[in-house]
Amino acid sequence: MIDVYSLPHCSKCNSTKTALIGKGLVEGEHWVEHDLTLSENEVARNWVREDLGYQEAPIVVTDDDHWSGFRPDKLVQLRPRKNGDSYGL
Repeated sequence: MIDVYSLPHCSKCNSTKTALIGKGLVEGEHWVEHDLTLSENEVARNWVREDLGYQEAPIVVTDDDHWSGFRPDKLVQLRPRKNGDSYGL
């Protein structure tokens, strides 16, 4: 599962989600979005800021990589794992 940590009205977040959909990845099946402004995502917000050190949304986390911002170079490299349940580079 790919995790996309995003903010409302974020053009880079929207571009990332559009790119995932363009690759045929289905939200809820292949990737999930976490709105970092929601109080229920406070632990996730602290994790991406403090542990991963990111300040720019979106933050994309795969099984073996993570990055911040709209990164078409990374998105194009995403491939399904053999188990079919996860994606990585």
